[in-house]
Amino acid sequence: MLFAYNEDGTLQVVADIDDARRHFRPDDVESGAIRLYDSAGRPLSPVFPHRSDRKVLGIRVSDDPGAYDLVAMDADTPDSLRAVLDEANVLMANPWFADLASIRDHIERK
Repeated sequence: MLFAYNEDGTLQVVADIDDARRHFRPDDVESGAIRLYDSAGRPLSPVFPHRSDRKVLGIRVSDDPGAYDLVAMDADTPDSLRAVLDEANVLMANPWFADLASIRDHIERK
């Protein structure tokens, strides 16, 4: 399970990275418009191992980042899910959590 925080204040819970890739565009994840967290609320950083910087005659014609992977960030970072839960105002429907309070309880138990 992964948590995804949208800069508009929406929090979404997805099953796994494949589900995240289906829901969130690589450029939104790369820019930080969507921030992803593991099931314990630790931030995940996107990496783009298949980035395609296509160039023609030295001029970039595409900078599509391609599919992303997620790697754990330093556990001491201030950008944890706990911090963004205070900013969240909407929880999208999901099969795991009924409301933001239940996510707070889940994170506190981790």
